[in-house]
Amino acid sequence: IGSQGIVQGTYETFAEAAERRFGGTLAGTITPSAGLGGMGGAQPLAVTMSGGVALMIDVDPTRIRRRLETRYLDRMADSLDDACQQATTARDQREPLSIGVVANAAEAIPQLAAGDFPAAAVLSGRHLFVADAGEGPNQLVVYDPITRTTAVTLPSGCSSPPAREPG
Repeated sequence: IGSQGIVQGTYETFAEAAERRFGGTLAGTITPSAGLGGMGGAQPLAVTMSGGVALMIDVDPTRIRRRLETRYLDRMADSLDDACQQATTARDQREPLSIGVVANAAEAIPQLAAGDFPAAAVLSGRHLFVADAGEGPNQLVVYDPITRTTAVTLPSGCSSPPAREPG
């Protein structure tokens, strides 16, 4: 389907989650995700097109640079702390922004979720995690620190959540 179709499908997924859970926009949310190669590279653009902030983690700096060159990603942060500070500021200002940071997602996302990281203030707002809800392929997991995890059915025509790659 090519990159245009991947962006379209990913955008439709986030737009539907925004419509169902956040009043039609991702403004005021941070979407942390990992993997900017292949199909995962569409996520930061789709999140910002929906008005949100994307905090993208990838272990390979060349993937982040490639997404910057193609304008699928807005910025590259110097560290996870820096990425979290930029994401929090953009979220609070309700400005769409996508930030890439070089880190190991297997370590970074649990640190963010556990609040062990100095920049864990990111978790003070509402967030989206794209994942398999364990209830079939047509699920998007929406994480809100107040309500916890909720499974939301994807829009018709979507066969699966946006692709994830090992970080």
